[in-house]
Amino acid sequence: MDAPEPLPRAATTAADDDDIAAALRALRASAGEDAMLVAIYVEGAIHLDLVKVAAPLRRRGRGTMLVRALLALADRFGKPVRLQVYALAADLGGPGQAELERWYERLGFRMSGAFSPTGQPVMIRPAARTTGRSVPGAPASRNDHSMLQCNKMW
Repeated sequence: MDAPEPLPRAATTAADDDDIAAALRALRASAGEDAMLVAIYVEGAIHLDLVKVAAPLRRRGRGTMLVRALLALADRFGKPVRLQVYALAADLGGPGQAELERWYERLGFRMSGAFSPTGQPVMIRPAARTTGRSVPGAPASRNDHSMLQCNKMW
């Protein structure tokens, strides 16, 4: 199987990189004590490393809300989002691999055709085709984190 073509790297400035990093930190902090979202910005893409919701609160939209907030942030900066699909064992209360892949597909991700060094499939959500930073619902600056307020979304 041929390796997939790399995603084009969007041009950014050091100030953009700082804004992306600050927005990712704010998003992580907004998740609260009962959920976690870990994402980093490296090599022109946002890498979603972890979405975790406390067992009693799963299947209520909290994880979806966090990922959508991350996607809005990525859209704001015109960046793709990548992730490795790794499902928590079903006997530990997590979704199965196929269920998790379908969940990410509903959120706009697609299989890249690549696999991580440990064998997990890699999914991507391409950068939004936007210009500038005027994406509806995205904060105007790193000090405006209205998109991170989740209590109105679920």
